[in-house]
Formats: sequence, structure tokens, C-alpha cells
Amino acid sequence: MRVTRVNDVGSDGMQTKITEIPPRLSLSVCFDMRPGPGAKRQPLHRDEDVWGTKHDRPFRKEDVRQLGVLIAGTRSVRENGATLVIPGSHLWDDERVPREEEAAYAEMEPGSALLFLSGTRHAGGKNGIRDPRDPLARRVLFSYFFAKGYLRQEENMLLSIPREVVLGMDVEMQRLIGYEAAGSHS
Repeated sequence: MRVTRVNDVGSDGMQTKITEIPPRLSLSVCFDMRPGPGAKRQPLHRDEDVWGTKHDRPFRKEDVRQLGVLIAGTRSVRENGATLVIPGSHLWDDERVPREEEAAYAEMEPGSALLFLSGTRHAGGKNGIRDPRDPLARRVLFSYFFAKGYLRQEENMLLSIPREVVLGMDVEMQRLIGYEAAGSHS
């Protein structure tokens, strides 16, 4: 990220400097999903809509706001609600209406991961298994969303994680959950 920073305001006037700030990711939100038997399908959506993102120009990689990572804790198949993803939909403008038949099911074995940009249309699938004793009845996904450091986190880690726990974390983990400003001000 490039920013213009005023370094000094003195009798000679303002001195400015273009500064490169290294990209910083923060953990925007993390949770585990456990949709049980009969869980309904989510509507197709873009995660970056939480920031009011407009898609009114051709895609630029600089516009990516967040990376989603879903890790399968159990088998994730169409029958138990595997995530639907529309490949390439991050390139679409807001006028392009997604159609369910364009979506692919991200079927995964435990430990597999799905990575996607926050502009990608996706949805949690319907869990069509009715018998809670069926080994596939409960789909477990561990979900991590990493946003650009200057964006507000969806979950306020500063309030949701007790201070004593944060003090026991290493510095990189503290930065990841938001205990650092996105840019350098020194």
C-alpha cells in the first residue's frame, strides 16, 4: 500500500514522503460451522459485502479485501451441505446475477481446504441428510477469514478474547487478531 505521509511541518513548509507500508492481514472472523441434518442452504453471496464493496469496474488484484479459508473437519459432500462456489465470479460486476447451476460443490475430505477471494459468490449448501445417526449428518468446517489490515474486522477480537489470553500469545498472533495498526506512523 502506498500512502503519502507528512513528515515535518516547519518554517520551510511541509515535507512529504511517499512511504511503502507492508501489507498487513488481520483475522477478520473465525468460527466453526456445524450445520446439522436438515440445515437450509445459504443464499449465494460475497463476503466483502460487509464493507459495502462495489463491483463497478474491471477486477484488479489490489481490490481484493479478504481471503476466505475453509478447512474440512469432517467429510464435506453435496449431501451434507458442501459449500457451493462459482469459480470466476470475483470478476463479475454487481449487475451480474449468479445462477445456482453455475456453482460447483467444494467436496472435501478432512484436512482439505478451500481458499477463495472475498468477491467470490458462494454459499453453504443444504444438509439433506435427515438421520442424525448417519456419519455424514454433521459437517464440520473451520472457517478463517483474513482481511486487509486497514479494514474493520467483522468480529472484534479486542473485546472477544480476554486480555490475559492475548498476553500469552506470541507477537505475530497478537498482530493477526488486530493488536497493531495497519500502517506505520513512526
